[in-house]
Amino acid sequence: MIRKFLFVESLILLLVACTTAGTPPQSTISPSPSQEGSALAGTQITTPLPTPTPILLGDYELLSPEDMRADLNELFHTLEITHPDLYAHRPKAEVDLERQQIYADLDQPMTLVSYYLKVAPLVASLGDSHTEVFLPIDAIDTRELFFPLLVEYQGQQAFIAANIGYADIQPGAELLEINGIPISTILNDLPSLSFFPNFTMSLWFLYGSIPEYQVELLNPGAEIPATYPVYGTTLEMLMQRMTESFDYSPPESLVYSTLPGENIGILTINSFWSSLGQYLQPAFTQIQEDVVQHLIIDIRSNEGGMYDQVDLVMKYLTNQPYRRCSMRYVRYGVDISASPREIECDLIQPLDIPLRFQGKLYLLIGPDTYSAAITFATILQDYNLAILIGEETTAPASYCGYISDPVALPRTHLMYRCSVSCYVRPNGLYDDRGVIPDVVVETTFQDRIDGVDPVLAYTLDLIRSDNPTP
Repeated sequence: MIRKFLFVESLILLLVACTTAGTPPQSTISPSPSQEGSALAGTQITTPLPTPTPILLGDYELLSPEDMRADLNELFHTLEITHPDLYAHRPKAEVDLERQQIYADLDQPMTLVSYYLKVAPLVASLGDSHTEVFLPIDAIDTRELFFPLLVEYQGQQAFIAANIGYADIQPGAELLEINGIPISTILNDLPSLSFFPNFTMSLWFLYGSIPEYQVELLNPGAEIPATYPVYGTTLEMLMQRMTESFDYSPPESLVYSTLPGENIGILTINSFWSSLGQYLQPAFTQIQEDVVQHLIIDIRSNEGGMYDQVDLVMKYLTNQPYRRCSMRYVRYGVDISASPREIECDLIQPLDIPLRFQGKLYLLIGPDTYSAAITFATILQDYNLAILIGEETTAPASYCGYISDPVALPRTHLMYRCSVSCYVRPNGLYDDRGVIPDVVVETTFQDRIDGVDPVLAYTLDLIRSDNPTP
């Protein structure tokens, strides 16, 4: 279950370097105070719960309208003189109109979180996942309570992805309602928060701290929905439950295995951060000793890293000269009307090494493949070095990155970072599409619940058929 572990990692990051919280927007989900308990009993609710103002349990400082407006202007001025193509996905005039409306709405004191919730969707709408605003590094007050179930949603449906302490709620159960509100209604409120990493945190930003929820679920194999009470919990407690339920430990940067009795190796690369290099030589030594002829590289959970680590992997895969990109764009000076500078990407000649893999390559990609992992995928695809199998990446194949260090706005201290370079994939195609695999094989939610991996299964069948060209 790839996405389950990405979810856990996002909560770990939030616990270690989380947010200074504030007052979330008004809500239609109602709190119902109760003591936390472990027993669950299926019940039926005939009427929705009352809908008072949502609870926020912490005390937070208010920002002045003058400071918020000044920092909004400061933010966009900096983005416009830094980002090479800030309005590639939305016309500047359209963004300016929305920005002016936000500016007008900042006429009353509000908390940093409320300010963040106004600014962040606008920045996210620019379509660059490497350009964002985020809350200062601080812990959310331990008194704040969060929705305690791990949820994955597809379209207008939501499902329980894993059991984290409620024995009667089964993984794979469809989530139909929360406190009498249809899940479709709730999900319709989430797109403006699509920049936030998971359902649990998004729900808190939307509705605040709620001590008790009534959730209506349809468990797998059941014909009649049942309603269960679940209780809001702190992030610390939620993280403890998740680690106990999953026996979770962060994935290693690189893992190699081989299939007994076959000349097939599987190399899973979970990141392209600086620690990767130390694992490559032992892995490719073993690949050579195992006489591997077909190497499957899995980057479906790889969220990126550093481009020099991509080059470290590439030298074990090819002696063919390549470019990470065909062209990149950077901006110099403060004249936002000036065109960004166009720079041809360097041609990289891999060093000759004795451990270079000489067989056939297969690359597994998916929606959770990001950033430098996308660059790796486009190199292998555009130079015909591997067959790509899986699903299209969420982020585009030509993208902006090489992000600046996080910076705090001077008055509100809201944090931001910005892409400083935009890259066009090696084949020169510059559009909004992700990396499209040569063979599309989808993985459903039920596949993940059942522990089934149709992408890997297809790839193994392809190899075993002795016909590696689809």
